[in-house]
Amino acid sequence: MAVASSDAPRDTLARLRIQRASGPPRRSFFGRLIRYGILLCLLLGVGFGFYFVGQNRGWLPEMSKMLESVRPSPEVRVALVSAEKGRSADALVVATGYLQSRQQARIGARATGRIQEINVEEGSRVKAHDVLAVLEHADLDASLAAAKATAARSKSELLEHAVEIAKVQRDFQRAEQLVARKSMNPADFDQALYLRDAALAKNVSLEAALQLADARVQEAEQMRENMFVRAPFQGTVISKDAELGESIMPGGMGEASGRGSVVTIDDLEHLEVD
Repeated sequence: MAVASSDAPRDTLARLRIQRASGPPRRSFFGRLIRYGILLCLLLGVGFGFYFVGQNRGWLPEMSKMLESVRPSPEVRVALVSAEKGRSADALVVATGYLQSRQQARIGARATGRIQEINVEEGSRVKAHDVLAVLEHADLDASLAAAKATAARSKSELLEHAVEIAKVQRDFQRAEQLVARKSMNPADFDQALYLRDAALAKNVSLEAALQLADARVQEAEQMRENMFVRAPFQGTVISKDAELGESIMPGGMGEASGRGSVVTIDDLEHLEVD
């Protein structure tokens, strides 16, 4: 029977060793620098290659447009700057005011009347000489028609008298020939002379009557035009001061007698701070 020696386990345990894995050797500083340089050169080469390919194939403009659409556009403010010198350059003035239009007017009528028609509302944009409202003017239409008829009659009378003047002119010329041949009584010659002078004088009177009739036509037209309320300048209606059926008094004589204006307009394109 074999007997195990007591020294065998001790020798076995003594021979046991822990095997440690040996790591890679550490690279030097220059080695790491060379590796990073090679990597950077590769990246630059890829970037330049992509740039040249994109430039040749037209990809860069599209990419730039995409970047501009994604990138928010900067806000640009334009201001007028004036250079100051001396003590005024250090001064700072802060003030409050009211923003108002440069031109503002309450538009009324030139004559008294009742509103028959209003062509604008609040916020309406109007041009110069646009008709804002119309007053009742049926009586003025009749007066204008009568004045035109009178002028037409005066003109026809003047034309008719022109024929009479031609007749007496021929009679007078014939009378002069007869008197030169001593074949006419001097009294008859004087009668022909008087008829010619009277016809010429009446012609002057008829011309004056025609001028008077034309002036009355112009007066009637102006009175009728006063019934139309027109805009004096281009602007915007900011308020209606009267309604249909209300009376308008020129000059704004008070609401007890009638409205003084139909609308109020402002030139909102030219503003200033008061």
